Amino acid sequence: MAYDVIVTKITNSRARPVVARHLAADPAISLVKANSMLDTLPVPYLRGVPEKTATEAVMHLRKIGVEAQVRETEVNKEEPQHKPIEPHAPKKVTPRPSPTAGSPRSHQQHIGRISQPPPPDPKGSTAQYWVLVFAIAVFAIAVYIGTRGDRFSSKKTSSLKMSDRRQSASAAKPRSKRDKTRPPASAPQSGTLSIPTSRGNTTPTSPQKKESKHYADSARTAPNPGSAIAFYKIAISFNQYNIDAWYGLVGAYRELGMYDHARDARAEMRKIFGENVSSLKEIVGLFGKALELSLTQDRVLRVEYRSHLREETGIPREAFRMIRALRTECQCEAVSLHAHLFGGKAALVYHEGNVFPASRAHFEEQANITYLR
Repeated sequence: MAYDVIVTKITNSRARPVVARHLAADPAISLVKANSMLDTLPVPYLRGVPEKTATEAVMHLRKIGVEAQVRETEVNKEEPQHKPIEPHAPKKVTPRPSPTAGSPRSHQQHIGRISQPPPPDPKGSTAQYWVLVFAIAVFAIAVYIGTRGDRFSSKKTSSLKMSDRRQSASAAKPRSKRDKTRPPASAPQSGTLSIPTSRGNTTPTSPQKKESKHYADSARTAPNPGSAIAFYKIAISFNQYNIDAWYGLVGAYRELGMYDHARDARAEMRKIFGENVSSLKEIVGLFGKALELSLTQDRVLRVEYRSHLREETGIPREAFRMIRALRTECQCEAVSLHAHLFGGKAALVYHEGNVFPASRAHFEEQANITYLR
């Protein structure tokens, strides 16, 4: 038995984009169409799933402020309508009077039968037809071979000319020392995790970072680890420097027992963030709850976290200790902190430099600290 999950009411406004992004995971539904669908509830959330999956999805939706119902999947069975076959009435055949031997009509029919030419021989016409078809086919093949040979010869001559030009240009151009010492490109290693990164762009744009964050949020609210893996991969494809999505992907693989995939994901993280990437989130956890960690193309480590502090006066001391620990573990040139405090307050701290200051007083002179109220 299959069941459907129907969303009937959304009481939490923050849950609306989560439900919309889940509906937009269907290739036939865009994000704009998903938002317009939520204006007219009820809306189907899942279709044709087992009862246990549907119940877990309803419990999860209630936690984020969405009311839903479980219904049995309706199956429409249309029986073909057969019309009764009516018996055909026999046709009435009216007998025609046979003409007499001496009538003029019988004389005309006799003359017509004598004047008709004999039917053509079917074997002779069939042989002529196949001979004509064979001749046309041979002519077409000869024309095709002739045109293809001309194209091949022209392509071969053009390719030879291009190769001669490249060889002459490379011989005329002096080779620099940099080219002599450059090692050959290594082939891609097998067994690595194949995830498209940054949608073909090495530097993710602001909309790509926003989409990456949205898909990572959808992965955290996914009904099962399999769906979470799909959302995390999409988030990484938009922004490969979203370290929070990488951590979530590794955790989802481990939850499903896919330890080989988790190991490959950790290897990709080390290539992007460095060997000590596993300790970055642990360092932030000493001062609060990590919300987002990302490394930009300019090697700037961005950290957003919810601090344990209640007052702004402790921000300089906390930022000094956190950035000092992060700079020893990450391969970055600058660190940008976004700390959320109690009461809706926040603080921004930015520090860059090759040498980290030894004292907190020198750190406060070099760092840019901004308080948001």
